[in-house]
Amino acid sequence: MNPATTLAPWGRVHVVRGERPRQIAFSSGTPARVVIGSETSNELCLRGPEVAPRQLDLVWDGANLWIEDALRLGRTFVNGYLLNEWVAILGHAVVSFGPMRIWLAAG
Repeated sequence: MNPATTLAPWGRVHVVRGERPRQIAFSSGTPARVVIGSETSNELCLRGPEVAPRQLDLVWDGANLWIEDALRLGRTFVNGYLLNEWVAILGHAVVSFGPMRIWLAAG
């Protein structure tokens, strides 16, 4: 395989419903941590009575995107399944809690 044609790992987060559209992109080899919730100091602040101050933790390890329900409140779903531990996002996923929808993708 030609190294010039090899795609580097990437990840994306898009708020698609329940809040104004926003996105965060992750680059290969550049780790990042994003806290999603209603607290104004979070990297991604979402407003609404259904959003906990620290709803979700996202970790981009430089090659893979991981998500966790920070408080394990039992009301966050990934592709319709309850999120109760760290989950790697393979391909794409829709995260939902209340009316909020966040699209995650990694490749």
